[in-house]
Amino acid sequence: MTTPTIPNGKEYFFPVIYSGNGQAQRVGKFVPFTDNGTIANSCMFNRGDSPNLGKTYSGAGTSQKKFTFSCWVKKSNTDSSWYNLFNVGGNSGSYFNLGFNSGGNHPIQLYDWTGSTYRLRLLTNRTFKDASKWYHIVLAVDTTDSTANDRVKLYVDGQQETSFSLRTNPSLNLDTLVGSADSYNVGSMTSNYLNGYMAEVNYIDGQALGPESFGLTDTSTGRWIPKTVTPYPTTTTDIAVTVVDSGGNKYALDGVTQGTVTLIEGATYKFDQSDSSNSGHPLRFSTTSDGTHGGGSEYTTGVTTVGTPGSSGAYTQITVATGAPTLYYYCSNHSGMGGTANTQNQYGTNGFRLKFQDSSALGDDTSGNGNDLTATNLATTDQRIDSPTNNLPIIRPYNPSYGQGFVSEGGLQIRYSGTNVGYPLPCTLAPDSGKWYAEVRTISNGGGSVITMGIYIQEDMHYWDGSYNFYPGGRMDNGDGCGAGLWVSTGTNYLVSSTLSAQIITSNPTYSLAAGDVFGIAVDRDNDLISFYGNNGSLIGSTSILRPGRIMFTAMAVDSPTSDGWNWNFGDNPTFDGNETAGGNTDSDGNGNFYHSVPSGFKMLMQDNMSTTDKGVSSVVWSKNRDRTKSPTLYDSSRGRHLALFPSGNDAETTYVNGVQKFLAGGQAIGENLHENQSGDSFVSWNWVANGGTTSTNTDGDITSTVQVNTTAGFSIIQYTGNGSANQSIGHGLGVAPRWIIVKELSNTDNWNVWHGTFAGTEKILLDSSGAKITGSTAFGSFTPTSTIFKVNGNNTNASSTTYVAYVWNEIDGFSKFGKYTGNGSTDGTFVYTGFRPAFVLMKRTNSTGNWYLKDTTRDTFNPCEKTLMPNLSNAEAAQTYIDILSNGFKQRIGNDASNLSGSTYIYMAFAEHPFVGDGTSPVTAR
Repeated sequence: MTTPTIPNGKEYFFPVIYSGNGQAQRVGKFVPFTDNGTIANSCMFNRGDSPNLGKTYSGAGTSQKKFTFSCWVKKSNTDSSWYNLFNVGGNSGSYFNLGFNSGGNHPIQLYDWTGSTYRLRLLTNRTFKDASKWYHIVLAVDTTDSTANDRVKLYVDGQQETSFSLRTNPSLNLDTLVGSADSYNVGSMTSNYLNGYMAEVNYIDGQALGPESFGLTDTSTGRWIPKTVTPYPTTTTDIAVTVVDSGGNKYALDGVTQGTVTLIEGATYKFDQSDSSNSGHPLRFSTTSDGTHGGGSEYTTGVTTVGTPGSSGAYTQITVATGAPTLYYYCSNHSGMGGTANTQNQYGTNGFRLKFQDSSALGDDTSGNGNDLTATNLATTDQRIDSPTNNLPIIRPYNPSYGQGFVSEGGLQIRYSGTNVGYPLPCTLAPDSGKWYAEVRTISNGGGSVITMGIYIQEDMHYWDGSYNFYPGGRMDNGDGCGAGLWVSTGTNYLVSSTLSAQIITSNPTYSLAAGDVFGIAVDRDNDLISFYGNNGSLIGSTSILRPGRIMFTAMAVDSPTSDGWNWNFGDNPTFDGNETAGGNTDSDGNGNFYHSVPSGFKMLMQDNMSTTDKGVSSVVWSKNRDRTKSPTLYDSSRGRHLALFPSGNDAETTYVNGVQKFLAGGQAIGENLHENQSGDSFVSWNWVANGGTTSTNTDGDITSTVQVNTTAGFSIIQYTGNGSANQSIGHGLGVAPRWIIVKELSNTDNWNVWHGTFAGTEKILLDSSGAKITGSTAFGSFTPTSTIFKVNGNNTNASSTTYVAYVWNEIDGFSKFGKYTGNGSTDGTFVYTGFRPAFVLMKRTNSTGNWYLKDTTRDTFNPCEKTLMPNLSNAEAAQTYIDILSNGFKQRIGNDASNLSGSTYIYMAFAEHPFVGDGTSPVTAR
């Protein structure tokens, strides 16, 4: 049996189903990544404690015109308060602030306020409400920049923010408040305290750096991750050297005669001497003015010289050593030509670096400057191991529009206020396999109310209808549940699990509830069993988990939860916010600190422990709300994040700053945009893998194209600009003639033009229409594509100066198929051979009108496959056009339906879950 080219189809194509939460979330798996620079600790800021790290400087710093502030931050709540990150001057008179703006949506705002006016200000359109992740924020200010919009740059997760609802650029050479002698605060601004965690905090005085000094993109996952901090320019700075006559020969640096240059320790500077005027004038360095001509010697530490001055490729380069003295550049042959090369400490005079590595001195400056900050209302227990390189779960409201308790103590304490407010508060990490252990402590027993704990299934969160059926396992007297749980009260107790339509009561365990009880919850997702342990550590009981999907720990109070609440311990809160003595128990790997003994084989829930994914990094994300009429959206990593297209309509490209944020391995990161993340709704996204966002230029055709190609998967994303000429060819980069081409104009309203491999060159069909195949079309140049090019023609595909995107596929045996079939009008319908078990089937009638029909095996896990979405419409999911998904194709199972009308012709696009020959050893079986 021949090993297939792609034995596992989900490496290159995969559907994902998820529930919208109206905030922001990671769709797919939280997968481990390879650490580049480890961040061991963070500091937890609990707003209710009024925490602060602060220092008052008696003197000004290196510069008030240039600075960088970088930090990693994880929020534990998204209430209406301002969450401050960095402040100079408090909040009276003149002051500077950087933080998450008040109001609940939490855009980032920064400003320099003089008491009467904003001298600089940015307020992002994008909001930041995801409590499941660490954000990396970099603010770089350089008011000496001649371009106004470049004087203040804000980066989040390595990408520059450019969309602002408010923007005031600083005047040229403005002295900001940052760098002045004043009070400096991290995590607060008088009363505006952070709720959450901060890690690896850097204030760099005198430099405006980019995010590449602090992080990088992990190409295997698409995530922005920490790296070893390099607080200086990470790329070589080129300085053009010429020799000018100014009362004798003088060096001019970037056109400035005998200019003073600043060299940052650790950075590399290349003094380019290729200009012919440098002939006979080698540039060298010394610790003495005019070097050997002034009685000094040549300084050679970190210095290399290449070529002969005045000739091509000649330069002198220096990588500045830490602690390097003030230097001078000079000509080794002639006196009086040079000037000063000041060396600068990486952090400048007032800069600092907070790594939170000493729990008794959380404000310890590790930059070498000794600028320690004073910790106020921060305890040794506020040092945490939850960090950007070891993300841990916290609790957050699943749907912020519902009433719920107040989340505090780093997202590990929940307190209720009022009655009937016990809405969903699950944890933020959701594994779909493995054995996991966590603990929860009751603050009180609620005066007799019911306490529930257990797990939700993340994919099922949308089933909640507003009644009590959201409690783990379901409420006994009202509705279905979404997982499995334990009900504990002063009366009857229950172990409960739920199916999609019923609840299963496993037993009525004996347990006497008391305030301050610490429960252990052990979830065995591999064997679908959840077990509960009481305050003395003994087993209360176990029950089955009856639904597939990713599990989320949860606990809540029912009916009258006034004064009730919870303290969680996922291994990093061993005292339950100071209410218990740490137990000192670890998991099977020696991780964590738990109150009870951890059952054998169970682990602390953290990102580093979660399973890897064999799915690639998404390059195209096509999403649809399953529950309501809402336009589907399509993003791709060639055009970039935030840029949405709408397959069901002819709209131009639209920017959604809260749409797709990152293209990740096995999924994507999304904001709160309603098209992709409406609270309580179920969504599906279909994901194709190209080349991780890396593009190249293709000149095979008449029109130069930009392509992102995956020849293994037979997929290419192509961008081009039309030239208005007839029958123009475009290179696709596949090396094989394509079988499916979709072209969409970006800047104007126009249809989605589709060419299928069974069509003649003069035929096309429209993705956003129910219309039949169009004959006599010239949209594709009346030309059959070749192994290198396809053609475009006319305003639909080649209007002059108009931008387009094309998605192009060729067939890969065992992975993709683009064919046609004829309906027979019978429930024993037409069988379509694909050579693999499909994960996705898209069908369209071509000889007459008829909607497009889209099926996948993630939404329908059993035959018949009935859940249908129609790409040309914005309709909600419906049960129709029944088919069976088989080991080697699909079969129609409904007579005279729109997808199986007798004598009608249909085209289809199908991608594999598994090839028919399996992995080359064992063939795949039917579902």
